[in-house]
Amino acid sequence: KLGRLQEAYDFVKWWCTCEGDGSYDWGDMSLGYINLQGEDLTEDFVKACGVQKYSDPSFVLDLALIKIWMCDACERVENEDPFSSRPADLGGSGAPPEAWLQGGSDLFGMQATALLNMLIALNPFVLHGLLVADEVLSKSAPPFYSRGSREEAYFILERAAPVWKGALEGRAFDFVVDFLGAFRDAYPEWTPSTP
Repeated sequence: KLGRLQEAYDFVKWWCTCEGDGSYDWGDMSLGYINLQGEDLTEDFVKACGVQKYSDPSFVLDLALIKIWMCDACERVENEDPFSSRPADLGGSGAPPEAWLQGGSDLFGMQATALLNMLIALNPFVLHGLLVADEVLSKSAPPFYSRGSREEAYFILERAAPVWKGALEGRAFDFVVDFLGAFRDAYPEWTPSTP
């Protein structure tokens, strides 16, 4: 994760978009593999790519974490917090690249929020499950899953929860808690479900 946000973003964007119409031939080695490099990390992924029929909620969750990471890095600079620990990967000196600062933390916060909304559309069980991942993962793994199901959320959390736990000293979780609070205010009929 550290030092490689650009590579991570390029890979996740490629993975989320290469199957746009389901015609990507995984057996054809002549097709471009991760042919996206140096993609614009400041772009609004939801507007640029939208929710694809084949979008993987696991990778949408990863993209949200990347955007939250970028939001946090910009907030630290905006708040002039020179003594806080910053990821050393953000431009060599620990500072976010200038392109990020032009967008600012508000831009990345809005983009992360849009991705979390996309995630709820793809699988409504993931975010709440992320906040109670220890409880969810203490249960036996389900034998199978379908898209958008509690069982799919289990497998997403199995991979993602350890990364999110350590991300940004808990501030990534705070972002999700705030998001879910605002989501509940906007949609009072929605109640989070634990996988």
